[in-house]
Amino acid sequence: MQTIQLAGDYDFARADELRSLLQAADPADTLTLDCSKVTYFDSAAIAELVRLRRERNAPFKILASRPVEKLLEIAGLTRLFTVEPVYQASRASNTPAPWTSPELTQP
Repeated sequence: MQTIQLAGDYDFARADELRSLLQAADPADTLTLDCSKVTYFDSAAIAELVRLRRERNAPFKILASRPVEKLLEIAGLTRLFTVEPVYQASRASNTPAPWTSPELTQP
């Protein structure tokens, strides 16, 4: 089993870096992509995930921050990957997630 840790923003400017990280993954290993510390993904990052999924011809797990999970849901890509949200603890304790505006959480 191999885990690739990502953090920060992944956009067009970092697409080559992301591609290199993903290409270095051993195709024989079960892959987990830890995106728990990713704050932004754009279409270039999503394209790299889809490309890797196509090349591996097998699903892999994505440990998703809320922004990553939301983007995968909106793009209709959750069926291509095993997406495991990693922000549930803060939601379960009724503590607003760090990206949630306090105004939006008030009754």
